Amino acid sequence: MSEVAAEHGVAWHTAHRALVAAAARWLPEPSPTAVLGIDETRARSVRWLKESAGWRRSDPWLTSFVDADPARRGLLLGLAAGRSGGCGFRNMDNYRRRIMSHIAVNRTAKQAA
Repeated sequence: MSEVAAEHGVAWHTAHRALVAAAARWLPEPSPTAVLGIDETRARSVRWLKESAGWRRSDPWLTSFVDADPARRGLLLGLAAGRSGGCGFRNMDNYRRRIMSHIAVNRTAKQAA
């Protein structure tokens, strides 16, 4: 992404927004699944950012949604920024929610304790 942004003389975020917009137009809507898998993944190591009010900790996480149906397992359905996995579920239409029979959440060690 950085190389493409530099080649076109734009910021990384601008190039990324263009990629996301293009993917939304080109990629088909995934078919509904009966088994939804949710996993939270740290996107990179923790960083400290200096802001006008002082230092702020950046702890970047992504929540991934996958088709966990044993018959067609492994399809990435979407990503959401942060650790709030429910945000993607709340945004699903009622039809997709009704056909799900199971939701599998990969809990962190802290949550499992």
